Amino acid sequence: MGRGARGGAKPSAAVGGRYRLDEVRTALALLGGMAAGAPPPGLSLGSGAPVAGFLAGRLDLASIAIGGHSYGGATAVAMAATDARIKAVIALDPWWCAVALS
Repeated sequence: MGRGARGGAKPSAAVGGRYRLDEVRTALALLGGMAAGAPPPGLSLGSGAPVAGFLAGRLDLASIAIGGHSYGGATAVAMAATDARIKAVIALDPWWCAVALS
């Protein structure tokens, strides 16, 4: 392992890639809950509007588009390869070494 910008251990590309895919899955699960009317813990809107109803019925999580640049582009492609709900990908200058599917 190399050293990260802040001096900590830098994860391997495969470990970092799995972590990033898990983060996208978590975000999609959070959006799914919000689309169903469940408020995410600790989130409030500056307008005072109820968070639980903000996205309720407004998302089609059966047809997702995802995009990213560099490491994010590779993450987007890898996520599309593992989740059939993702129908469109925009990968801007993807760093292919960043994400290893296994």
